[in-house]
Amino acid sequence: MTITETIDHLPYPATDPRGVFLRAWAVATDVATGVGEGDLGRPSPCPDFDAAAIRGHLLAVGRRVAALGRGEDSFSVEDEITTVDGDDWAAAYREAGDAVTTAWADDGTLERTIVLPWMEGSGAVTLAMYTSEAVVHTWDLAMATGQAPTWDDDVLTVAFVALQMGLPDEGRIEAFEAARANMPPGTEDFAYPFAAAVAVGDDASGIDRLVAWSGRDPHWSA
Repeated sequence: MTITETIDHLPYPATDPRGVFLRAWAVATDVATGVGEGDLGRPSPCPDFDAAAIRGHLLAVGRRVAALGRGEDSFSVEDEITTVDGDDWAAAYREAGDAVTTAWADDGTLERTIVLPWMEGSGAVTLAMYTSEAVVHTWDLAMATGQAPTWDDDVLTVAFVALQMGLPDEGRIEAFEAARANMPPGTEDFAYPFAAAVAVGDDASGIDRLVAWSGRDPHWSA
């Protein structure tokens, strides 16, 4: 099934936070499917992560979103996934999308308060935040493997607003340290996940503005 077919058959309206995330996940699935065996060791825009590591981490994002929809601890999901059944990454990504669809089926999940080490908000706000993470890491993987996905402008808008709210232009180090203090035991030792925002022109595309705010260089090359 192509991205277009996947989006056309989503069980939620396009503007619903669940529909927005799943539209982003459809692109992530397509990019992950396009990763070849020879791509795995290639560097990515995400410091210290090669293409294989990004592919595994991005899958973990989808599985964490599903876990949160079920009311589970997102930290119960392995962060660095290195293997999947049958080495079928496309299937693993599709399964994660299906799990998100099922886990968030109750409309009440959008209103439920979710507490994470770096934020507290409704399910809808949390989904928007994870949409931004999914898009940024999909871009990381696409850049690492020479792919050029088509980005949904509405998804990018939701992701950018969420990233701006969750990742201020100033005080990022202080925010990361505050999150570190609230992390579960054994997970506190992490490198700062986002550098300072990169300046872009007023005519920058939506994806360029988003990744630049996350600290990536939109013109990154290996």
